[in-house]
Amino acid sequence: MAAPSLPRPAGSAGQAWTPDLRLWGKPHYRAIVEALADDIGAGRLPVAARLPPQRVLAARLGLHFTTVARGYGEAQRRGLIESRVGQGTFVCDPARRHPSAPA
Repeated sequence: MAAPSLPRPAGSAGQAWTPDLRLWGKPHYRAIVEALADDIGAGRLPVAARLPPQRVLAARLGLHFTTVARGYGEAQRRGLIESRVGQGTFVCDPARRHPSAPA
C-alpha cells in the first residue's frame, strides 16, 4: 500500500519529510518505517537526503519522541537510514544495504 507523504517545499525533500501516518493503519512507529521505505523506493527521498531530527518530526506529527525514535531505529536496522552523531540521519544507498535486510 503506497501512502503519500504530506506536501513539502521543493528542494528540501529530506528535512521537510512529514509522512501522513493515518493512511498506513499500523502503529505509528511501524508506519514511519513503511512511509520511509515507500518514499525511498518511489524516489521521493533520494539517497543521502537528510531527514528531520527525531524531536522535530515528533513535534510535526504530534507524537512522543520515543515513538519516532523507535521508528527511526527500526528503519536503521532495516538499512533504510543511517544516523551519524553530530550530523543527523540520512537515507542510505540501497546498494550498501545488507542483503538480508527487508526493504
